[in-house]
Amino acid sequence: MAGGVGARAVERARGIEPSVVLLVAGLALACYLQGAFFPRAQLLVAVPLVVGALLAPRRPVLIRQDLPIVLTAAGLAGWAVADGALTGHLVAGFRYALLIAGVLGVAGVCRQLSGTARVALVNGLLVVCCAVAVLGWFGVVVHHGTWGFQSPGMWRASSTLTYPNATAAVLAMAALVCLALRARDPAARWLGGAATILIAGLAATLSRAGVGGWGIGLVLLGFGIGWRPLLRGAAAPLLGAVIAMTGLLPSITAHTPTTVTIVIAGVAAVIGVVVGSRVRATRLVLVVLVVVLAAALVLLSGRLAKRFSLDSPDRWGSFRAAWDVFLSHPVTGIGPGIDQLVLARAAGGASLFRYAHNEYLQVLAELGILGGLLLVAFLALLMHRLWRDRVDAGALGVGGLAALTALALHAGFDFVWHIPAVPLLAAAFVGVAMPQPQWKRKGSE
Repeated sequence: MAGGVGARAVERARGIEPSVVLLVAGLALACYLQGAFFPRAQLLVAVPLVVGALLAPRRPVLIRQDLPIVLTAAGLAGWAVADGALTGHLVAGFRYALLIAGVLGVAGVCRQLSGTARVALVNGLLVVCCAVAVLGWFGVVVHHGTWGFQSPGMWRASSTLTYPNATAAVLAMAALVCLALRARDPAARWLGGAATILIAGLAATLSRAGVGGWGIGLVLLGFGIGWRPLLRGAAAPLLGAVIAMTGLLPSITAHTPTTVTIVIAGVAAVIGVVVGSRVRATRLVLVVLVVVLAAALVLLSGRLAKRFSLDSPDRWGSFRAAWDVFLSHPVTGIGPGIDQLVLARAAGGASLFRYAHNEYLQVLAELGILGGLLLVAFLALLMHRLWRDRVDAGALGVGGLAALTALALHAGFDFVWHIPAVPLLAAAFVGVAMPQPQWKRKGSE
């Protein structure tokens, strides 16, 4: 019997399109190489993504409904190049344009995949994101200097992206897509286990914006899929994630890792994944979820209350610095690619920030009012399109929309778009959330 299962697994693996394998590999590499933040990593990531796009059985096709979205994105890319030429930042302008082209390219290729290939791609990306979550969890447990991030009095999961908030953005998007699929098939154990890992990993980042964006995305899933199916699919993973996170609390606040904290975290994680993958959403499960969540909140209120407050002087200071730059250069901005914002203090001196913790203010500071308007228009048009087509795309359509919404909200509080792995992963989820043009012409899914 084991041999038969293995043979079926091998047969399924052989049936996966090479383009899907390369797309998953490229995005996995992006997550592993610090989010592809540095130019050398970007070149390495581009190779499998470009080859995967070339090997795709169907080339991206534009239809009339795509034109407003594509033209807006092209306008933003073109303005970045032109603004870079005007302000003496031409190379940075081209990098801006290349990232936008990469996002459009990944989304276009993923949209053209067949139904089976889409499932394989999404499953592969969920596995990659689960690995990101597990490494972040491990970084907190053992206080790993790279996979964990030490904040005052606590440890946060940063995983291979090395920045907790970027890790949170990745895990929030993946968790929402996974929960959308789980709502369609609440008996799928592997989706329940994956959702548990992703939610627990997201919680371990202690990212306020990441958790907030995920919460907004969850509400959107409820409206798009239905609250009852969502509850049936999400209750067990949420319970499992709460159990896993409760066991992780000693490691988060411990000064140094000990055998006891490691064992507690490990046992809780195993129990959480088992519960999340196997338990069905009965009334008893919901009662237990509420009780365990209440207990976890009591622990959080005593240990991590400061972390989940609105107190963030650096973030608010970077907002003001970016806004001041925009007011000084409202038309063209200061130019693309800036990595230093200065906030003058009334008492003398100044504070320096590498980036604004708000991508919209960052774009205003870099590209001026035109860049900001083009960015908002692009996101609004894309979200409207996803919402309109959600019925044709099914659970993946609502999941992709929820993931994009979570990222758009998160971007208002962090510089997550500066980590290429984040927008590229979002592009893949958005691509599979859009119905194939041929489907509409044939009138079938």
